[in-house]
Amino acid sequence: MNVAITITEVVGRAVQGMTKPFLCKAGFFDYYVKGSYAGLDSLCCEWVANRLVNLALPSAPLGLPMFEMGEVSHALIEDFSRERFFGAHVFGGMLKQWPEGFREEMEPLIKAALAEVPTIFAELPLEWLHVDGDESLPVQLDMKRVISALELPFTDPETFWKLP
Repeated sequence: MNVAITITEVVGRAVQGMTKPFLCKAGFFDYYVKGSYAGLDSLCCEWVANRLVNLALPSAPLGLPMFEMGEVSHALIEDFSRERFFGAHVFGGMLKQWPEGFREEMEPLIKAALAEVPTIFAELPLEWLHVDGDESLPVQLDMKRVISALELPFTDPETFWKLP
């Protein structure tokens, strides 16, 4: 399991982002932080997606940073006013068309990422996997759904590679 970073300061809300992440500091570094308000299912989905992207595209042009687990003290969560900030998703209007050769380049990387799904799921904290405290109500994300989604470029390529 990854060692969590310790958030030392909440700077404010991100200007963009549907789940309204917080811009925070941990030591000398800035992080965008999402908590349980984003939904445990969302946290699990984003963790799995980030890990898969970083495995498939280790030298992506966007330079996608690896996610880190973080801890925020309750006192710090209570020194902050959410009402002051709002935003929309940062990548909302970015995709217009796939670059030339993108599909051919991505398919082998997606196949390789499929093998890593069990390892990525093993990294998820137990408390993210259950909505309640007694582990009787699991989140809606499961490994079979992720694998099924990663197989779409091969099982339904015409739909998968079509941009909205």
